[in-house]
Amino acid sequence: MPEAQQAIEAMTAVGFTKNEARVYVALLGKQPATGYELASEAKVPRSAIYGVLRRLQASGLVNLVSDKPARYVPRPPSDVATVLSDRFSRDVDRLKTVLESISDQDRGMVTWTVHGYDAALAEARRLIESGKHRVHASLWAREATALQSELLAASARGVDLVFFSFTVLPFEARLWSNDGATLPTSPESSASAGSGDRSSDAGPSKSKTKPKPKAKTRSMSASKLNSQSKFKAASHHEGSIEILSYNIPEDVLSSYWQHQIILVVDQRWALVGAAEPGQQNRAVVTEEPALVEMATANIVLDVTLWGGKMGRDTSHAVVGLTDRLAPIDDLVSRYGMLEVNRREK
Repeated sequence: MPEAQQAIEAMTAVGFTKNEARVYVALLGKQPATGYELASEAKVPRSAIYGVLRRLQASGLVNLVSDKPARYVPRPPSDVATVLSDRFSRDVDRLKTVLESISDQDRGMVTWTVHGYDAALAEARRLIESGKHRVHASLWAREATALQSELLAASARGVDLVFFSFTVLPFEARLWSNDGATLPTSPESSASAGSGDRSSDAGPSKSKTKPKPKAKTRSMSASKLNSQSKFKAASHHEGSIEILSYNIPEDVLSSYWQHQIILVVDQRWALVGAAEPGQQNRAVVTEEPALVEMATANIVLDVTLWGGKMGRDTSHAVVGLTDRLAPIDDLVSRYGMLEVNRREK
């Protein structure tokens, strides 16, 4: 019978032995049944039939309903999924325990190379989903678009996000609510708005002539940033989002540079590398403190230079990053002046 054979193949595919599958399927068609009857129907050796029935009983798929003679009935097919779930859960827990018992707890810090563009994005998604406090990213519009769901979901669960980019990021298109009202902006943007400069904080123009994009920085919750998104706040504490962008069209910049990505998550993990489609793409994922610090310093430098060019205070955008870097400005002002004084003397 084709259906019976299909059922046997499906059961063996998920971990049952062929004899277990044959006996259970046979019992579905003839119940209650004795071991002798099942051995004949399922074409299982008589010497093996009771061992098979005991395993099916232990799995919860077969019940014994009488002793003399012993007769068996099957549990409903719907119970198979429950049995498999319980079995796999126990097996996975046992596997985890065994692997942890033999793993090297003093393995040191981990660094590995990711081969391929899709694999790099998958690692970026994994790191973002693991974030608990802050995610800092230097990336292009294409990669920001690919990671947008994970980034906004991270913000919705309370993770602060800081983006630096030379290109126009996809989030820029969603900086306005449906009625055109301005969303909350960062402190320095609010200050400039108060002084009469509303070029970056006004709603989208209703005229046919579109204003030229300007570099801007925003701070807002994920649900306000993307009012049409499926992602809602998991608590009352959504993370802030800072965007610092030169707003250069991506196709223009691509004629000069290749895409790259730097991702720093909770100052513990970093992903650094190229971001060009294809298997030739290479990126590095690391928790090595020295490498994470180098990735962090790169983002801090880009953000600081952006602030200098745009005349903006970016100290709030690198909060939590600079605490692990040397306070160069303070050290220079303190010891650099001493050296100057020595030379003058």
